[in-house]
Amino acid sequence: MKAIRKIVIVSILAIALVFSFTFVALATNGQNNQSFEDATHDITEKGFTRFDGTGRYDTMKKIVEEECLYPSSPDGKPCVLARGDDYPDALAATAFAGLFDGAIVLTPSEGSTLPDKTIEDIKKIGPSDIWVPGGSIAGNLIQQAIDLTGATYHPPMAGSGRTATSLKIYETAN
Repeated sequence: MKAIRKIVIVSILAIALVFSFTFVALATNGQNNQSFEDATHDITEKGFTRFDGTGRYDTMKKIVEEECLYPSSPDGKPCVLARGDDYPDALAATAFAGLFDGAIVLTPSEGSTLPDKTIEDIKKIGPSDIWVPGGSIAGNLIQQAIDLTGATYHPPMAGSGRTATSLKIYETAN
């Protein structure tokens, strides 16, 4: 029951943080002409770390480089392999990844090979397990991630839509 509460609370906080950060930054800019950089600086002074890159994959790489303590773990940590071209599955899996102290790694849903940045991050994490929210990532990309690390692959946490997928992720965590 504690795990359920933790997932629900972390999910709500993650969503609230995303929306409140956007609102605070936009509202601050509109009311007193404070720059976006100043608004984000105010937030970082309160203990938050802001990661930004030239795109979502570059930002992911910076997060893994800064926050990744995983290589020191002999057993590895879970890795959530989520679509980088459509955010809902990755967003729904944030609490799941946090619950298991894992990382979210972004990948396109199709293609013949994983992007270089994704490969680098998967190797750096050295995951013990690979989870896929939504199930819409091509099987060859998932297999490539497994082959890179020898991680245990778990069936996709997928539902018939965004809400059902979120529920499946929640059920998997229990």
